[in-house]
Amino acid sequence: MDETALLALLPMPQRLALSYAPRAARVPSLAVLALDMRLAGIVRATHEPLLGQIRLAWWRDRLGEPAEQWPRGEPVLQALADWQDDAPRLTVLIDGWESLLGDDSGQVERLSTARSSAFAVLAERLGGDASQATQAAFGWSLIDCAEKLVDPRLQAEAADLIGKFDWPQLRMPRALRPLQVLYGIARRVRLAEHPHLLGSPSAGLAAMRIGLFGR
Repeated sequence: MDETALLALLPMPQRLALSYAPRAARVPSLAVLALDMRLAGIVRATHEPLLGQIRLAWWRDRLGEPAEQWPRGEPVLQALADWQDDAPRLTVLIDGWESLLGDDSGQVERLSTARSSAFAVLAERLGGDASQATQAAFGWSLIDCAEKLVDPRLQAEAADLIGKFDWPQLRMPRALRPLQVLYGIARRVRLAEHPHLLGSPSAGLAAMRIGLFGR
């Protein structure tokens, strides 16, 4: 597996969060984060929705196949090679990103719900609490969307959902430390009411504290 190629897909907050993963959880966590970013890249580069849907369908088809049939040389698929029956469950993430190719309402919520479902699958594989992982991933995704989506309509939807989310304190097992870091930074950003600070120096310091101590 080309871990360097996968790390290159990740923005700095995700890469920093991953650095606190225990050894056994590193590759599974990297696989989910890298798949998320691969799909994000497809949507970001798409100017014609139909072409984007075709490219996303390729990933949906691959995840629905046995790993033995996957093409060689794709780093994300290599990282998911031992997921077996759990790999098809990640197609929900494809559905979430595909929703951004449309123009109907509720796109940010669907994407964030899809990310939550993907992290719930990861939590189950790592022996963690899927319900807490779902909450954490949803909250992180809302802040991430507020920071990265440029469409004013989507930004407004993200802002509305951020205001409605409870932002509970969550404490997850060490296997889910990358998600703990991402959620902790997102919660700090929300409570500070600065929705564009995920990659700031102060967020980096918060990530270090959460990564080391879990809070």
